[in-house]
Amino acid sequence: MGSRGAEVRREQVGKRQQWILHCIWKLGGQATSQEIVEEINRSYGEAFSVQGINTLLDLIMKKGLVSRCGKKGKSFVYATTLTEEEFQTQELERVRDVTFNGSFSRLTAALVQNLSAEEREELKRVFEAYERDHPEDL
Repeated sequence: MGSRGAEVRREQVGKRQQWILHCIWKLGGQATSQEIVEEINRSYGEAFSVQGINTLLDLIMKKGLVSRCGKKGKSFVYATTLTEEEFQTQELERVRDVTFNGSFSRLTAALVQNLSAEEREELKRVFEAYERDHPEDL
């Protein structure tokens, strides 16, 4: 894991592909297809076959988001090439670039419109803490 896949990718990752990534992260960054099947069932209530998961893993391997890193018995072990935080940053940048024409301020404005009063207060606290902890950025 780490910054092996740190360059920004622009290809969209589908919902079920994201489920697989989240399951691998939840399982410590590495997992077999069978472990992923079991975790998807626990976390998302969806029943997948190992073959179905392998098909999705092939797709996200082509996108450079997972790789085979060994074997456990007869099964391949898959690892993510990005941390969860790196993936989230790349997804946010992709949405900013594709949906908001590169504008973080437009993306933020769209998000803020949908926040509850409680969520807006929490966001204010996040900004205040950032400004306090990073005065050099002001």
